[in-house]
Amino acid sequence: MILKFTFPLEDSVRETLESENEKTVIVSIVGKSDLRSLGSKGGPADETCDRQVFTTSRPPKVPSKSLVLIEGYHDKANKIMFLHLRSPYDSSHFAEIVEQEDDDSKSFQELLSECRAQQAKAMLFLLTISHIVILSSPSPRFETQYLQLFRTLDQIRQKAHPLIADQLHKIPGVSADWTAQQRMCTPRLLFYFLSNQLDANKDLKKLEHSMEDQIYRQLRRCRIITNSTTLSLFAIPPNQEFVFIEDQDLNVLDKTQQAVNRALRFCFGDCAEKTDNNHLLPRNVHRFKEFLLEHVNTAFGKGFDDSLGRHTNTAHFEIPPLSVWAVASSAIYKVLLGEETNSKQRQVLGLLSNSFNVSIRFSEARCKKVLPMAFAAYQEGLPTHYTKAYHEGRLAFANSVFLQHARGPSCSKYIADLKQMCDEHWHDGRQMCEVLSLTGNPCTQPLHLNVEGEEPCETALSKSDPLSTMPHSSGVRYVSTCNCGRKQGPREDPFVLRIANCEFYAALAVDCCSSLHSLTFPVFEPSIDDFKAARVAVDEQPRKDSFRAVQEQKLSLGGTLSEMEDATRFKQRDGFSDQSLLLQMDDLCLDPGKEKGLLRQASTTEYLPGMLHTASPAGLLPQFPSWSLVCLGPSSVYSHNHGLTDQAGFLPGSAYLLPWDVTVRFEPSEMGKKCEAKWTSIGAGGVNIPASPNQQRKFGGNVNKRKTKVGKDHIEFALKIFIGVEYECPRGHRFMLSSPDKMLKASGAGIVKETGAKIVSNDMPLYCLCPCNKNSKPLLAQLMRIHVVTPKAPVYVTLNPRVQPAPDPCPVFVSGFNEPLVLTQSAYWILRLP
Repeated sequence: MILKFTFPLEDSVRETLESENEKTVIVSIVGKSDLRSLGSKGGPADETCDRQVFTTSRPPKVPSKSLVLIEGYHDKANKIMFLHLRSPYDSSHFAEIVEQEDDDSKSFQELLSECRAQQAKAMLFLLTISHIVILSSPSPRFETQYLQLFRTLDQIRQKAHPLIADQLHKIPGVSADWTAQQRMCTPRLLFYFLSNQLDANKDLKKLEHSMEDQIYRQLRRCRIITNSTTLSLFAIPPNQEFVFIEDQDLNVLDKTQQAVNRALRFCFGDCAEKTDNNHLLPRNVHRFKEFLLEHVNTAFGKGFDDSLGRHTNTAHFEIPPLSVWAVASSAIYKVLLGEETNSKQRQVLGLLSNSFNVSIRFSEARCKKVLPMAFAAYQEGLPTHYTKAYHEGRLAFANSVFLQHARGPSCSKYIADLKQMCDEHWHDGRQMCEVLSLTGNPCTQPLHLNVEGEEPCETALSKSDPLSTMPHSSGVRYVSTCNCGRKQGPREDPFVLRIANCEFYAALAVDCCSSLHSLTFPVFEPSIDDFKAARVAVDEQPRKDSFRAVQEQKLSLGGTLSEMEDATRFKQRDGFSDQSLLLQMDDLCLDPGKEKGLLRQASTTEYLPGMLHTASPAGLLPQFPSWSLVCLGPSSVYSHNHGLTDQAGFLPGSAYLLPWDVTVRFEPSEMGKKCEAKWTSIGAGGVNIPASPNQQRKFGGNVNKRKTKVGKDHIEFALKIFIGVEYECPRGHRFMLSSPDKMLKASGAGIVKETGAKIVSNDMPLYCLCPCNKNSKPLLAQLMRIHVVTPKAPVYVTLNPRVQPAPDPCPVFVSGFNEPLVLTQSAYWILRLP
């Protein structure tokens, strides 16, 4: 029966081993293997047993928790128990561990230290329960890193002595010497190299003896082996060979060629071997089997006593029955590789782990020292309360200070601790409200509850601690102008739309604009006390019943002023330019204030939150007006020679309006014939003006002095309308544009060469750069007012303002009237935008 097993022993394996009373030599195979070996170092066992014992194309799966696997095979013919260690020292196994690692928080250095610690525990276990330990190496050189490993294992072995002795004392059949020494003997360490760098005609024995001398001197110099083997971790035989080097590179041979060579040796003995040319060549007997069996026979004979000197005690050596060894090895496995059940065991194994994570312990100590320095760098110069962006900036600075002095794999862990400390410091009453104003400035007050009507702070609402209630404030102040433009005053950065578009201007109007004639915009008028805001869907369609579809030029003043054709039913015919208008006589007989058709009644229980736009639901009105239309007085208030003399804040040379010449053509109609009391017949020699002075004033006084052209059934004459598009920056600077990209600039004598043609025929930008920012931070000026001086003629200039702050699908904001705003004749009107 072939017995193969793994540690920890299963119940069936333990029962089988406990039934064996034959004495057996324990041989363990440890060390390293290359990537092609698939974690197998079982060549010595395969050759000794003349079969593949541990070499396989499908290696067993190593437990992810223990990281090591100890395999066993009982060779009854030679009375040898082979133990084979698969560990992270095997290249293929280590690559598999790294690939399967799912803990992202663990660094590579931490994983490597854990692998070394598990490897050391397994080697200490095998050195404790074995007679012979074979250290396999794929390269033909002794790696000096084993010296530090051996010293560490020797220190831990002495500290683990009481734990192992307590376990062995409970097992029947274990001798007192075994319990006192915690092992059956001081194991012999043999070195097995799978390749060499010699030519074919070189002496391999000479190389082996040279390697023995080098290894022995290094082990003696590091005091890993001494004269007394009882005190040593392992022993080196003084009178026997302990280094074996293969005469061919087994790392280069593939599996098929190795199998063929084994078959030839089995059939023809040790006299021949198949080469690359398929010839059988005689060879010298240089096999690891004879090398190993020599030491095994010594163990079965007089035993191992490798002590040197005259005054050394005889080393303890015994070969126990396999049944006793099985129980003892299971007990020692629980101490060194099992679960940590008591504090003494955790202390000993903790020392072993600490011995292999020196870099981690150094990193921990360094990071602990630097962490307070980085936190102090974060706290330096902090204001009483600050924003999240400022907090993140200080945190980045603290991280840079930390990384400048910290080292090692523990940096990521302590960076997370630093972030937690800084976050707790910020959350401890130092958070700023950060609710953005309408202009994009954050509230600079400490975290607080909002007053009614303001936007709440989500962070403040989530706080369980009581907070004070106060209005938002960004600490920013602007200079703004009233509705009529004659008075300027400071204004706080607004957070509420009502204050921005209504209450601020109402406060300035008390001492300025309140006496002027103004137009009342439609607003919500409640009929009940418990009115509320309407729920408006985001994807609401435009109000096609109240507003016409927005033209392609959303912000075109040309489209806005030309919509007087719709308001007074002007009709433009072919053959006229964009600045020529055709009017029928019946249009002049209509009262502009008269209601035209039935309008839909607005809701009196629900109001529209915010401002009115083309996507707002029908029948809803805002609570307050965001627009303003005031009349400064008659058209004589404005003098084109002197400009705007009573307007505050205008930049030099920009306080002028632009003239816009429009050709008007009159035609009589059926309804016009009913107005003969107001009009005389049209003769061939000119225009007959009504006789009364009131009628003359109504039609512009001296219309007959204008350039007129009388036709068979119509009259043509020119009108002059003065318009201005005003921009205002946060500092209170005001200026006009003569085109979408050019500021109006009059000459020194006050002569304006531009006309309003470019203004009315192009889209005007909602924002432009203010000329005051040449040597400072750029400031944006916003389109705030439209100035219109209507002519002294029987025509009505209309406005239909539409503002689109962003490209589609941004809605277009409107005034709320179903029809364009009709401006009275011969007057100076100013429309203030939101």
